[in-house]
Amino acid sequence: MANPFYSWQKLLSRARLWKNEKENSNAKFAFIIHPRNVSDAARKYSFLKFFPKSLVSLICRLHPPLIASKIVGLKSLTSGEPINGWLLICPLTAKQLLNDRKLAIKRIKETISLAENLGVKMVGIGAFIASVTSAGKDLLDNLRIGITHGRALTVGISLEGIKEIAKIKNINLEEITVGIVGASGTIGRAMAKLLIEEKVKKFILVAKSDDFKYLTELREEMQKTEPSLSIEISSNISSIKNAELVIVATSSPEILIKSEDLKYGAIVYDVTQPQNVSPEVIKERKDLLVIDGGLVKTPGINYHFDLGLPPETTFACMAETLILAAEGRYNCRLVGEVELGKVKEMMELAKKYNFTHAPFTSFGKPIIF
Repeated sequence: MANPFYSWQKLLSRARLWKNEKENSNAKFAFIIHPRNVSDAARKYSFLKFFPKSLVSLICRLHPPLIASKIVGLKSLTSGEPINGWLLICPLTAKQLLNDRKLAIKRIKETISLAENLGVKMVGIGAFIASVTSAGKDLLDNLRIGITHGRALTVGISLEGIKEIAKIKNINLEEITVGIVGASGTIGRAMAKLLIEEKVKKFILVAKSDDFKYLTELREEMQKTEPSLSIEISSNISSIKNAELVIVATSSPEILIKSEDLKYGAIVYDVTQPQNVSPEVIKERKDLLVIDGGLVKTPGINYHFDLGLPPETTFACMAETLILAAEGRYNCRLVGEVELGKVKEMMELAKKYNFTHAPFTSFGKPIIF
């Protein structure tokens, strides 16, 4: 029987070879990912499926950062120069990142150090890496390269997707109630503010009880912009039962939304990874539509890695990193609160590179309207 550790050693050897290529790679950027869960780690490296989950979890906890692949196909629109990048892995799972913040910061900084050693000029972070670092603000000390959490494009592309779905389903955003789960986070707050510009008048804003004061502040800020708004705030997930459209933008590794939480005929746009909506929802309720949110079609880009997405498709946070690198904005520090002006700017740049909302899917399967 083959020794499963042989495959692990081969992977490390491959990573070292990639590292030695840095002088000739002309890579300008790196994007950091992490396994969503133990099963995710086993899917990416099949030999891990032979290990007990507890051992895979330990490997994820102890292992240093890895190079996953090289991203190619991006070019400067000014010079035509190839703008290549690295996809790097911080091995901690979502739960490990959230449960041990001290270790999370340590591993994330080690991954950024790997990016710097590879000679790149900027790094992108997403998912729970942004969540546990105060949307990237905790990573600025001694940082020698640019950084973005990618949330400006995430907000912009999500809004574009929601407007397109509303058009397809003949929904008037002015007449419905929009629920935002995770409304106290940077994505949720920005989405709420921009939806006011789309004439949405009724909101249900939901967040953890610990973040309730932020919901109160957000409601006050929104009503200052538009006093006639109807805004309900809650820490109870069942509050979204009255919403025709639900946007999920939380930072949780757990399933939060089940079929009984949703109104008949509701549309759910889920930006989260791992998704916070149970896959059982669409099996139990044929009246519901759950959309995989925040995904971008990036023509011509090859990630050389199975992201669990169709070819030439990625997450909006990663797409923002590509755009900034192609634009040569290597000194950027796009962390913390999402500036609404940056959302609009990133959407204009996305159009420039022909990056658009990916074709709609639900739990990875194409949606046919």
